Amino acid sequence: MWDDGSGSLTSPALCLHAGRVLILSNTGILARVSANGAVERIWVYPSNNVNERMNGGRENSRSGELRSDGRWAVATPADGDGFTLILGPEDGEPRRYTGDGCRGEVLDVVNAVAVLVGGKQITCLDLAGPPTLRWQRQGKDIMTNACAAIGAGRVLVGALVDTRERLTLLDLKTGDELSQKGLSPP
Repeated sequence: MWDDGSGSLTSPALCLHAGRVLILSNTGILARVSANGAVERIWVYPSNNVNERMNGGRENSRSGELRSDGRWAVATPADGDGFTLILGPEDGEPRRYTGDGCRGEVLDVVNAVAVLVGGKQITCLDLAGPPTLRWQRQGKDIMTNACAAIGAGRVLVGALVDTRERLTLLDLKTGDELSQKGLSPP
């Protein structure tokens, strides 16, 4: 992989998963590496770099994230905009999810539940069995630099909306808004 310093390539994403390290290359590869550094498994996924510019750089619609709770891992590759990869405790290879919210960025995974944010929407997925949509909230404004934390029955989502920071507390079961706090820029 060569980077001319223009920031045209997306950095790989890493996370601990089931006592191993998962690596999302963001160039068509998801790999599992043991604690001693041995490559255990390499999976490939379709890399759709349809937004390549004439100079060879890429413009991706998401940054390419990888999250795990130790049993469940979710990857949202930068070079695979039309799907989300899910690796469960019994899965021999990642499953592709192409339903509602699949173009979002994974922010947190806890107990077979994942939260993704993309554009104006927040999506909650149940991962056990076939991945299913638990709920989806459509906002009025585009969210950037989002982060989330799943807690006991709640999801806290923080994001930039325009130039203001916003924290939103949602019910994990229904997606109903419990509280919201907007912060003014300094």
